Amino acid sequence: MIASDEGDPYCIDLSRGDTVIYTAAHGMGTWDFSVAYGNLEEFLHSVLVPRGFEEWDTSGDEPYEYYKVFLTGEGSDKKKTLLFIKKMFSCDFSQAKAYLEAAPLLV
Repeated sequence: MIASDEGDPYCIDLSRGDTVIYTAAHGMGTWDFSVAYGNLEEFLHSVLVPRGFEEWDTSGDEPYEYYKVFLTGEGSDKKKTLLFIKKMFSCDFSQAKAYLEAAPLLV
Protein backbone atom coordinates (compact mmCIF):
# COMPACT_ATOMS: atom_id res chain seq x y z
CA MET A 1 0.00 0.00 0.00
CA ILE A 2 1.39 3.39 -0.96
CA ALA A 3 -1.49 5.67 0.04
CA SER A 4 -5.10 5.79 1.16
CA ASP A 5 -8.03 8.09 0.55
CA GLU A 6 -10.49 8.05 3.45
CA GLY A 7 -9.62 4.39 4.08
CA ASP A 8 -9.58 3.25 0.44
CA PRO A 9 -6.07 1.86 -0.24
CA TYR A 10 -3.88 2.55 -3.27
CA CYS A 11 -1.45 -0.30 -3.94
CA ILE A 12 1.35 -1.41 -6.26
CA ASP A 13 2.03 -5.10 -6.87
CA LEU A 14 5.85 -5.17 -7.02
CA SER A 15 5.88 -8.73 -8.38
CA ARG A 16 4.23 -7.61 -11.66
CA GLY A 17 7.17 -5.63 -13.03
CA ASP A 18 5.09 -2.52 -13.73
CA THR A 19 3.77 0.41 -11.71
CA VAL A 20 0.01 0.05 -12.22
CA ILE A 21 -1.83 1.49 -9.19
CA TYR A 22 -4.81 -0.44 -7.81
CA THR A 23 -7.54 0.67 -5.42
CA ALA A 24 -10.49 -0.89 -3.62
CA ALA A 25 -13.35 0.43 -1.51
CA HIS A 26 -13.07 -0.33 2.21
CA GLY A 27 -15.99 -1.55 4.27
CA MET A 28 -17.41 -3.76 1.52
CA GLY A 29 -16.66 -7.10 3.20
CA THR A 30 -14.07 -8.13 0.58
CA TRP A 31 -11.25 -6.36 -1.23
CA ASP A 32 -12.19 -6.00 -4.90
CA PHE A 33 -9.18 -4.22 -6.41
CA SER A 34 -9.35 -2.46 -9.76
CA VAL A 35 -6.93 -0.29 -11.73
CA ALA A 36 -6.97 3.30 -10.50
CA TYR A 37 -3.99 4.64 -12.51
CA GLY A 38 -2.06 3.14 -15.41
CA ASN A 39 1.30 3.88 -13.82
CA LEU A 40 2.99 5.53 -10.86
CA GLU A 41 3.63 8.78 -12.76
CA GLU A 42 -0.12 9.31 -13.33
CA PHE A 43 -0.79 8.65 -9.64
CA LEU A 44 1.91 11.07 -8.50
CA HIS A 45 0.60 13.79 -10.80
CA SER A 46 -2.88 13.31 -9.36
CA VAL A 47 -1.69 13.76 -5.77
CA LEU A 48 1.05 16.33 -6.32
CA VAL A 49 -0.69 18.78 -8.69
CA PRO A 50 -2.63 21.38 -6.65
CA ARG A 51 -6.42 21.29 -6.81
CA GLY A 52 -7.77 23.60 -9.50
CA PHE A 53 -5.20 22.66 -12.13
CA GLU A 54 -7.45 20.88 -14.59
CA GLU A 55 -4.75 20.14 -17.15
CA TRP A 56 -1.14 19.15 -16.78
CA ASP A 57 1.58 18.55 -19.29
CA THR A 58 2.45 14.87 -19.83
CA SER A 59 5.25 15.52 -22.33
CA GLY A 60 7.83 14.09 -19.95
CA ASP A 61 9.90 17.27 -19.87
CA GLU A 62 9.62 17.64 -16.12
CA PRO A 63 12.82 16.92 -14.20
CA TYR A 64 12.56 14.18 -11.61
CA GLU A 65 14.85 13.57 -8.69
CA TYR A 66 15.42 9.98 -7.65
CA TYR A 67 16.32 9.01 -4.11
CA LYS A 68 17.69 5.90 -2.54
CA VAL A 69 15.89 4.23 0.35
CA PHE A 70 16.81 1.60 2.92
CA LEU A 71 15.07 -1.75 3.21
CA THR A 72 15.25 -2.57 6.90
CA GLY A 73 13.61 -5.99 6.84
CA GLU A 74 11.44 -8.43 4.95
CA GLY A 75 8.15 -6.60 5.54
CA SER A 76 4.79 -8.36 5.60
CA ASP A 77 5.54 -10.49 2.50
CA LYS A 78 9.07 -11.86 2.37
CA LYS A 79 8.56 -13.35 -1.11
CA LYS A 80 7.59 -9.99 -2.62
CA THR A 81 10.51 -8.30 -0.89
CA LEU A 82 12.88 -10.92 -2.34
CA LEU A 83 11.35 -10.42 -5.81
CA PHE A 84 11.87 -6.67 -5.48
CA ILE A 85 15.52 -7.14 -4.45
CA LYS A 86 16.05 -9.66 -7.26
CA LYS A 87 14.73 -7.16 -9.80
CA MET A 88 16.57 -4.12 -8.39
CA PHE A 89 19.95 -5.89 -8.25
CA SER A 90 19.50 -8.23 -11.26
CA CYS A 91 20.44 -11.24 -9.16
CA ASP A 92 19.09 -14.70 -8.37
CA PHE A 93 16.99 -15.62 -5.34
CA SER A 94 19.92 -16.92 -3.29
CA GLN A 95 21.78 -13.62 -3.72
CA ALA A 96 18.58 -11.66 -2.99
CA LYS A 97 18.18 -13.66 0.23
CA ALA A 98 21.78 -12.86 1.19
CA TYR A 99 21.14 -9.16 0.56
CA LEU A 100 18.00 -9.27 2.72
CA GLU A 101 19.81 -11.04 5.56
CA ALA A 102 22.39 -8.24 5.54
CA ALA A 103 19.72 -5.53 5.95
CA PRO A 104 19.57 -2.59 6.10
CA LEU A 105 19.92 -2.56 2.35
CA LEU A 106 20.34 0.62 0.31
CA VAL A 107 18.15 0.50 -2.81
